[in-house]
Amino acid sequence: MPRLTEYLENTIVDLTSEIDNNTANVQRLNKRKVEKAFLGWVQYADDQYTSGIPLNLVTGARTVLENNGANVVNTAAPSGSTDWLVANKFMPDNELDTYRVRVRFNVNPTLNNRNLTLELDIGGAVGTIWTRTIRLARGATVVTAVTEDLDFYTSETFLTNGGTFYLTCDGEAGVFDIVYKIERVYRHAPADELALPADALVALTPESAYTTTGSAALIGESVEQWRNIISGSTAPFAEQTDINRQPVIEEAGGRRQIRFQGNGDFLDFGIVGDLNFPQPATDYTIIAICGTGANTGDWLGNISGSLGQMGLSFKSGRLFFHDGRVFKNYTEAPPIDETMITLQRDNTNDKTIVYQNLTERLNETSAVTVGTSTRDFLIGAVNNNDAESMDGSLRYFFVWKRLLTEVEIKSVYDQTIGV
Repeated sequence: MPRLTEYLENTIVDLTSEIDNNTANVQRLNKRKVEKAFLGWVQYADDQYTSGIPLNLVTGARTVLENNGANVVNTAAPSGSTDWLVANKFMPDNELDTYRVRVRFNVNPTLNNRNLTLELDIGGAVGTIWTRTIRLARGATVVTAVTEDLDFYTSETFLTNGGTFYLTCDGEAGVFDIVYKIERVYRHAPADELALPADALVALTPESAYTTTGSAALIGESVEQWRNIISGSTAPFAEQTDINRQPVIEEAGGRRQIRFQGNGDFLDFGIVGDLNFPQPATDYTIIAICGTGANTGDWLGNISGSLGQMGLSFKSGRLFFHDGRVFKNYTEAPPIDETMITLQRDNTNDKTIVYQNLTERLNETSAVTVGTSTRDFLIGAVNNNDAESMDGSLRYFFVWKRLLTEVEIKSVYDQTIGV
């Protein structure tokens, strides 16, 4: 009998592991299907400029590399994409998408050893974001075939203005057979397309921050509301009506984030039943995805609190979560790049669990006094007197009133920063 019991136990362990692996494989396959649907390429070929009637470059004159897109290959275009070439401008679909562009053309200079400069300009204060100088060393009236590849992400300015290719030559030349191949290699999912694990109570994203005028906050603007995108939730948004305490939208590493400046900035959800985590009978998972920059000092710091405090904050770069308990002290080196912190409360086993990205950093019994908080839930401070005022940035903030599995945690990571 002992051997039979041992055999059955081992079999159950093996089956459980196989189920977990199969579940993870299915999720990976589904993710690849989604990626495949949203990634792809389109080729645009010009038919107005030929070797007989080229695009003429005048010495020193900056000239648009015109492409009328008369011949289009779009069988591999991603789902839902718009026409990327409009009136000689590359017009991307979404902010923070990443593209790979191949530019091809032939050039025929009238003089020997000319220098040809190709650049991509997105206008506004940013202007040129990429440039390449090509040496035409084959001699006068000898055609040179040019192929240049470039990778870039689409900033807010790029999305607004589009991008235009320009040529400048230090001698006269003719350009023809112009082709653009535009490929989207990464798609930044809009807020309403995040495939979050079931039963999320709160989902705050970089796109759901709004100004005092009720419009989506742009780079450099203050945030009055950080709106919850979960429909039907009793926590519609976090708010700060005091303009002197509002965080701001900034861009770092090519991505938007909400910057709390350590001087009393915070956002207030109010007293919301779903966010009060009433003790003692509550499991929950909180995921905070922190941006780059300004996160200094110890990293996770104290996960602690008292009955008079309720919120998520930083102090000197430390992440705090307060829910009426006193948990454990825990520190980690500060992040260089964006980092996902997952905090879980396992009520049944009286445990606090912390993940940094996908690595478990803490799993310990809390052994603390249980109470119920009736205070507002804040992001950026732990009470409205600016206790532990946050000095750092956030990109996403999610809440579930249950424990997520490791596979579910990884799915959030993959969709936000893991890709």
